[in-house]
Amino acid sequence: MLQPWETDRPLNESAIARRIAERFPELSGAHVAYFDEGWDSRAFLVGGKWVFRFSKHADCDGDARIEIPLLRAIQPRLPIPIPEVVFDGGDWFGYPLLPGRSLAERDWSAELAHALAPQFGRFFSVLHAIPASSLSVPAGARNLDKLQVRATAWIGALDRFGAAGVAAREALNRVPAAYDGPALLVHNDLGPEHALLEGDRITGIIDWSDARLGDPATDFAGIAIWGGEKFMREVLAHYDGTVDSGLVERSRYQAFCVAVMDAHYGVESGKPRYLHSAEQALRLLSPA
Repeated sequence: MLQPWETDRPLNESAIARRIAERFPELSGAHVAYFDEGWDSRAFLVGGKWVFRFSKHADCDGDARIEIPLLRAIQPRLPIPIPEVVFDGGDWFGYPLLPGRSLAERDWSAELAHALAPQFGRFFSVLHAIPASSLSVPAGARNLDKLQVRATAWIGALDRFGAAGVAAREALNRVPAAYDGPALLVHNDLGPEHALLEGDRITGIIDWSDARLGDPATDFAGIAIWGGEKFMREVLAHYDGTVDSGLVERSRYQAFCVAVMDAHYGVESGKPRYLHSAEQALRLLSPA
């Protein structure tokens, strides 16, 4: 049985080269190399300068048809670069390679947090203020109950983290009240692998396939995964949007859930960086 992040279709370099050449003849003969992948998609670097993303499963093909118009609508408005679609394949697309390295590859420090906080505060202020009525994006950002179900199923992954894993188990038993405010545009999957840095400057936010209209806490959960509650509050100090009374609690809970999923994924897929991310998150997810 396939794991959720495994593909059931040919996504190797030769097959991808043929698909790209058939759809975009100007790229025929361009070198195609595996670049990276997540749960739902696999990326290839084409000609050394274009990133092409393809869904791993048929039930994810529709994501690109939502993501492509969304990227085109919001890209000019945001203070941090995001993919600019140049090659539209319908269910897949290509964009210029953004500079920088994944935040997941960086060691966390108080100095880095201090440099990033105002950049993310401004980014979220602009993103969450984009009128939902101007976008064709589904509602339904992460649901706390669904997150809890998956985290509970994979909670054994926490056993490798000792006392931090025990504390996370206890935190997962305290489900916060659901969000009842207006649905805002959220990235909805802002793990450290989706932020690019050059030095202390954010050079890109990638992978918008899960973007939805929903609870802003979902995006701050990503921030909490990187730097814990202390960093999340530092980002919120630079945030112009509404901070409701339960936002921090919901963000922290979601961050614990995602840490469990990262740990499970890291073990089962053989990706140490996700284990590292989970370990760092559990260490930092404590009150300021």
